[in-house]
Amino acid sequence: MPHSQDKLWKYLLLHHFEYALSYFFPSLARLRDPQQPITFLMQELFSVMPYQNRKYVDIVAQVPIIDGTQQLVLIHVEIQSYEDKYFPQRMFTYFYRLRDKYPKHNITALVIFTDDNFNYCPSQYVYSFEGTRIVYEYNTFKLLEKSMEELYLEGNPFSVVLQVARVAIERRREGLQEWKLGWIKKIIQELKKWEWEAEELRSFLYFIVENIKDMKPEYQEEIVQEINDTLNLKEELEKLEKEIVELLKQEYQEYYKEQGYKEGFKKGFEDGLREGIEKGIEQGIEKGIEKGIEKGIEQGIEKGIEKGIEKGIEKGIERGIQRGILNMLKAGKYSEQEIAHTFEVSLEYVRQIKENYQSQT
Repeated sequence: MPHSQDKLWKYLLLHHFEYALSYFFPSLARLRDPQQPITFLMQELFSVMPYQNRKYVDIVAQVPIIDGTQQLVLIHVEIQSYEDKYFPQRMFTYFYRLRDKYPKHNITALVIFTDDNFNYCPSQYVYSFEGTRIVYEYNTFKLLEKSMEELYLEGNPFSVVLQVARVAIERRREGLQEWKLGWIKKIIQELKKWEWEAEELRSFLYFIVENIKDMKPEYQEEIVQEINDTLNLKEELEKLEKEIVELLKQEYQEYYKEQGYKEGFKKGFEDGLREGIEKGIEQGIEKGIEKGIEKGIEQGIEKGIEKGIEKGIEKGIERGIQRGILNMLKAGKYSEQEIAHTFEVSLEYVRQIKENYQSQT
């Protein structure tokens, strides 16, 4: 199930990457060419790791640097919030595919672990077989191992992001509500030092508000009041609440759409493939009666397989869309218009699926 914090992490990295660069890669930050922009290779990211396998937060930044010769550096940053035994292999796959696509670029990688398991922090991928051995190591940053004081870096707003995330890790531990409240208040005071406009503070406020939802209601109210009193952002908080709701709605729409495609495509493809092959063979036999049974059946099978694949893809996409629409209807959170817009279909099509479902239940 999608989580709004995933989107917030990506938003913060994309909009404040220069601070993340200074925090994690100070030597590269000093070499960065200030005359050239940092760019993000989002399309390239989809090509090296297909969307249907993506459940995580990751970006690849292209940073121009000057070190005697002007060059570009790729920095792959990943936020890992859960245990995954295949994670090191995935990191290696990223690396060699990026390396293959950008052979002239230097590449480095960083993983920020935001889970709550002290024992989980894989930092390398090792492959070995009959004398052949590969060891791929990448940078790691385990939030749980850091104290709040260690995370703080004077003058760098990204340290505040890490402090908020560190506080959020304690959501499953009892007796820490007062500790969390105290630190969130300190973080809000730190935000005041920057003297930023409300618009600039928006993404940081998103992050705070999302990460206090597990706290006692009275503590949440106290933090909201602190934000208002310290930063004078009552109107901004009201906007923020509406935007977070919209953000979550978009995340769930994307989730239902993707899940619908996954669930429906396989079944639709199989049905369409079988139907197409049967029809092709049938036509081949008819043609074979006219031009020779053996040759006709052979051509019919070939044509049937070809037609079956074509029909399977077509039917798989159709079934996937239907399944996704049904998932969103069952969720009961979206209007028919929103569902039609998500899947780019007519309102009548959505209503027809709804009527069919209601008639069967």
